[in-house]
Amino acid sequence: VIAALGHSLIKTDAVAATCTTAGNPDYWTCSVCGKYFADSETVTELTASQIVIAALGHSLTKTNAVAATCITAGNPDYWTCSACGKYFVDDAGTTELAAGQIVIAALGHSLTKTDAVAATCATAGNPDYWTCSECGKYFVDDAGTTELTASQIVIAALGHSLTKTDAVAATCTTAGNPDYWTCSVCGKYFADSEAVTELTTSQIVIAALGHTWSAWTETTAPTETEEGTEMRTCSICGETETRTIPAKQKQESYIVAEQFGAWVGNGAATAMINADHTKFVRLLLNGNTVDASDYTVTAGSTVITLKESYLMTLGNGTHSFFAEFNDGISGTITLTVNKTSSSDSGGLSGGAIAGIIIGIIAALAIAGFCVYWFVIRKKKQTQN
Repeated sequence: VIAALGHSLIKTDAVAATCTTAGNPDYWTCSVCGKYFADSETVTELTASQIVIAALGHSLTKTNAVAATCITAGNPDYWTCSACGKYFVDDAGTTELAAGQIVIAALGHSLTKTDAVAATCATAGNPDYWTCSECGKYFVDDAGTTELTASQIVIAALGHSLTKTDAVAATCTTAGNPDYWTCSVCGKYFADSEAVTELTTSQIVIAALGHTWSAWTETTAPTETEEGTEMRTCSICGETETRTIPAKQKQESYIVAEQFGAWVGNGAATAMINADHTKFVRLLLNGNTVDASDYTVTAGSTVITLKESYLMTLGNGTHSFFAEFNDGISGTITLTVNKTSSSDSGGLSGGAIAGIIIGIIAALAIAGFCVYWFVIRKKKQTQN
């Protein structure tokens, strides 16, 4: 009998199974017979499968993707194993992610500045602020550290502070104004206490009316040595204005270069005065002003032409017209009217009859002179 050799045991320390790798318990292996034992006394033999603890497999929980913001990090979809704590890109746990790969860094703000605008009475203003084009938030600084709410970037309109100016009626010499309100903040003018209708500077001024004067009326007649006065009155305010009338000093008359002469019933009558026609004022007859429509005044010194229609209103005889000029010098023009009825002259005009009469008288005078000359001559011849 050959004695039993006995086991020659080598211990394998226990290794814990992981999600992906198998483990094993403490066990001993006999280098002689190759068997596995759960103890060093080789009491409990183990099979090959008993010395393998199967891999546990992952226990995965999904974390849903979160978009990164300007100030907070995000992440993609990923799965975490509660056993091994590893991260995976899929629910099968085949593609592992590093810790850094499950973090999407914060984007950071993209800021644009809005400059401050002062609030007015009617419009809101704002402070300096920065707006992020990514998240739409507002900030007090260009670093985006202090956030502002939407209401904090609006400075409310101040509102008008109105004082009323009561209406004042315009007079002839002073301007007036309507009722209006002035804002002490913005300086604008309004037609109402609600500041609905704005007025321009010109709209709060009603221009002075200006006087409406009557014609000048003589109050004291001038003499040759004393000035006179005349007055006019404003029909709106009743104010009066007085001015002096120069004394009527004796002055020389203008030279009448051509009298009206004789008028026998047809045509116009023309006279000429050696005076500046621009100084002519009026024409008078017997102290009465001749209507300007009854004559014309033209240059060439001063040429006055009486119209036939006016001459027909004058009676036969000599008439003295007084031409008045604004320099106080006058001119007296005479007119002899000798109108003859056409029925007394066989239908001839007064001028034609006068011409015939003058012709007859001239012929008789010439005949008489010839007779007288013939008799004297004959007498001298007899004496010789």
